[in-house]
Amino acid sequence: MKKSGLFNINVPLPSNRAMLKDGDIAQPTAPIGVINANQSAITFAGAPVLVSIIWKIVGLVFPSILETTIFPVSLSLIVGMLIYWQSAPTGASTKEKMLGFTFALLNSFAIAAAVLGINSATSGS
Repeated sequence: MKKSGLFNINVPLPSNRAMLKDGDIAQPTAPIGVINANQSAITFAGAPVLVSIIWKIVGLVFPSILETTIFPVSLSLIVGMLIYWQSAPTGASTKEKMLGFTFALLNSFAIAAAVLGINSATSGS
């Protein structure tokens, strides 16, 4: 039975890189199911959903968690930093790393705002 490409994404294999004629390096890929790929949760679009789900499920076990905002904000910061750590380029300069960290921190607060339903528009009263 042939696997459907609908629910698979290609991820790079960790070894066996091949040099192309023009000097570029080709890295072979292999299909992996989207449900078990880190790319499905560790994206800027998927992060608020992931944080919301974790917050609500933990809130079922510990109802007081649903009443506080520190848990989703903390979890948003953790997820944002995990995204940064997973996607940070190796061999980057200190300046590039600091800039990347700064944007990751700012985007972590954007994740928290999305989870908490905070509007970016303000009323001018």
